[in-house]
Amino acid sequence: MRELIHNLYLAALNAAGTATSQSFVGNFMFQFHPEGMTALSLVSGKMVLEETEYSPVCLSVLEETPFTELSKRSDWLAVFQIMFRIEGDTYNSTDDPAYAVIAAVSATWKAYSVTSGSYKYAIKCREPKYLGFQTIGKSVFALFEVGMNITSGVSTLIHFGNAVSYTLNTVALDVVSFTKSFTRRFYTADVKANADPDYSKPTGSVWCGVLVFNYAGNSNQLAEVNGTSTLAKAWALVETTGSTTVTWNCCVETATETVMPGGVRQFTFTLRKA
Repeated sequence: MRELIHNLYLAALNAAGTATSQSFVGNFMFQFHPEGMTALSLVSGKMVLEETEYSPVCLSVLEETPFTELSKRSDWLAVFQIMFRIEGDTYNSTDDPAYAVIAAVSATWKAYSVTSGSYKYAIKCREPKYLGFQTIGKSVFALFEVGMNITSGVSTLIHFGNAVSYTLNTVALDVVSFTKSFTRRFYTADVKANADPDYSKPTGSVWCGVLVFNYAGNSNQLAEVNGTSTLAKAWALVETTGSTTVTWNCCVETATETVMPGGVRQFTFTLRKA
């Protein structure tokens, strides 16, 4: 796991840094010399080695929380440390392309999943955190930390929620959670129409779903929580997972809104299949 996650992150940094000629190398603890951080490297199309400036990357923390499920699920905490040269006394994306690369990869990996071999990985990456600086010769180098929460499991047995999307009457939803349930109704003794002793025969079914999502300004959704929607208002909820789509034509049984000062407006719809 250590080598895998390090190689994945290093490859992402170098791919993002190609346009600005940024080079990231590791996995080792940092070593410095008075001239800065450079190495002799092969350069495409040239017969001699050239001195290349690099930014060292170190996977300093990798902690596992294992589970006993058949999917061999594990939760991981990974922490990378990266040092790069900055221009001037402060860092920013405009003057320091290495920082721009790190910030861009962190944004992409905020909700990221990848399959390697027989395992699947879901990665949630945090924003780069500034730790301090080091002066080497006439250059100033900034030290940053990038933390990640990773969930891994056997690819055929584990499925991650970020691969699922939802729409409600064709409007894309920012879903926090979705719980769906299906219940069969059965005969009861007091409503039997004949003497058949088999009370386990189903007479019908009910599908319900509890959808929690962040409000994004849709007036029809707001009308439901405000109680101003028409009584027979119909909704088409569509769940898309890869190439598989499921549609439920339903109505809103209950609608609630949670409002907190400074917080995100959040709706909870209890849906019943029509």
